[in-house]
Amino acid sequence: MPRPPASSPLVLAALLLCGSAGCRHGGLPLINLLGIDKPLVVALVTENVLEAINPFTPYEPLRAEMTRSMGRQVALDLCLPLQVETGLDNGMYHVAILSPAVYAQLPHRERYSILAVPVDERGRTGRSALLIAPLDGSVGTIADVRGKSVAFCRADCPRAHFAAIELLKRNGIEKSDLALEVFPLPGSLKHLPDSAAVIEHVRSGGSAAGFIDEDAAGDLAAAKLKEVARTTPVPDRLVVRSPKLDDATAGRVSEFLLQVGQKHAAALSELHLKGYAAPPPELTTECMKLAAPGGQAPEPK
Repeated sequence: MPRPPASSPLVLAALLLCGSAGCRHGGLPLINLLGIDKPLVVALVTENVLEAINPFTPYEPLRAEMTRSMGRQVALDLCLPLQVETGLDNGMYHVAILSPAVYAQLPHRERYSILAVPVDERGRTGRSALLIAPLDGSVGTIADVRGKSVAFCRADCPRAHFAAIELLKRNGIEKSDLALEVFPLPGSLKHLPDSAAVIEHVRSGGSAAGFIDEDAAGDLAAAKLKEVARTTPVPDRLVVRSPKLDDATAGRVSEFLLQVGQKHAAALSELHLKGYAAPPPELTTECMKLAAPGGQAPEPK
C-alpha cells in the first residue's frame, strides 16, 4: 500500500488534530460521548499517517461483537504514541492496541500488563525479519555487515527495523558500524517503504544486505538472494490494559479476546486474524529489547 508523502502538511495537521485525546471515536453514539453511558474505550495507537486517515474500519466488526458480548458500549479512539501513557494512566483509555516497539519505548511500561496478542491466519503470534544478502555477495554472517550499507523497512516497523537493530546489537554491530546515509539526514539508516523495495534494492546491488518481513521472502534463491539470519519473532500488536481498569473488567476483556476466534471468527475477517492468544511469559522481556542497547532488556522505570 503506498504511503503518503512526508511533505503533506494538511494530512499531518489532520493527524495531529484528530489524534488529540478523545477527539476521534469510532462506533460510539453521541450520548456516550456526553458521559451518560460510559463506554469501554480502546485506543488504537498509530505511528503511520495513512492508518490515521481511517483507522477504525478494520476493527469495527470486532468492536461491535465486543459490545454485544460484554453488554457494554465499546468505543475506539485514535491515539498517537506520545499520548498513550497519559491516556492509560488517567483511565481515559481502558485498553490500548499498540505495536511492540511503542510498548517497549513507554517510560513506565511496567504499569501496563499485556492482555493478549493477535494470532495471524497461519496460527502465529509473531513473525521474524530476515537478514538477506546476494548469493554471491560478501555478506555471509551478521558480522559481515560491518562497514556496509544495510537496508531496513520503515522506521516504525517492529520487525524489519526495531527487531533488526536488536539482532545487530546482540551480535556486536552498532548503528555507527554500518555505512550510513547522507539523506534525509547525515548519519541516517537506509529506510525503504516495504520488504519488496528492500528485496529489489539488495538484488540490484544498492545495499550489501537488508531486512525484510519473513512473509515477503518468497523464493529468495530465484532472486539470487539468501537468508543470512533472522530476528526474534515479534507480534504485530499487543493489547494492554490501563492500571485504572478494574480486574473484573480486564478479565472479561481478556476472556472475550481469547475466545473470539472460536466463537466469532467473522469479527476478525477484516483484521486477517485467526484469533488472540495469551501472551507467552517471555514476551514482555523480548519486547523490552526492541528499545534497549545491546539487546538487553532495560530495567523498568
